Amino acid sequence: MKPYYDEAGITIYRGDCREVLPARAALSIDSIITDPPYCPRAMKNARSGSTIKQRRDGKIYDFGYSALTAELRADVSREMARLASRWCLTWCDLESISAWRVDLESAGLRYIRTGVWVREHGAPQFSGDRPAQGAEACVIAHGTSERLRWNGGGKPAAWVGQIVNSQAARGHSSPKPLWLMCRQVRDFTDPGELILDPFMGSGTTLLAAKNLGRRAIGIEISEDYCRVAVERLRQSILPLGAQA
Repeated sequence: MKPYYDEAGITIYRGDCREVLPARAALSIDSIITDPPYCPRAMKNARSGSTIKQRRDGKIYDFGYSALTAELRADVSREMARLASRWCLTWCDLESISAWRVDLESAGLRYIRTGVWVREHGAPQFSGDRPAQGAEACVIAHGTSERLRWNGGGKPAAWVGQIVNSQAARGHSSPKPLWLMCRQVRDFTDPGELILDPFMGSGTTLLAAKNLGRRAIGIEISEDYCRVAVERLRQSILPLGAQA
């Protein structure tokens, strides 16, 4: 398969990761850092159809991607276990922590623990009848072929910080902030290592890898998001405080 983008140690493939990864059987990945779609129940008022939609302020917002299915989660977990020699960091909604843990362990990875991002200035619960979702989880697993090591010392797997508020900086309907992905790349990988993101979205993990001297492979099914990722990579400047 020909890459959509391949420059300065960063490679993007456009397609379904379940089709791309088996075709790249010879890949040797150090760590995986990825943010797959979340399950439908994590979004109040999610609508059925080809993509997730949510009601906010009386309007319907299209997230631009399909909800996670149990089949997709299991398939990707097997590929992650096959490919990664070190860390596998998988972002998910809080309700899906146990499901990801079961599938990752069943695939052969070692579950370590679950981290959490507490989102500052996140969206309120627009229905007003329950608390808003104020945090997201990161299920942390590890391959069995290498000993555990990371660059974070004894600090906790907890991150507190702002969401992406600027519409111009988003490029995606639900992006992770660059400061967050820079911290994960810095703490869980070493310079020169190869990172895989099978749900690349607008390329934030790849951008963090580039800015911190890592190599990376991203896979994304949406051509629109692939275009956004390439533009971001070509204009990348590490923001002040991203390495903090």
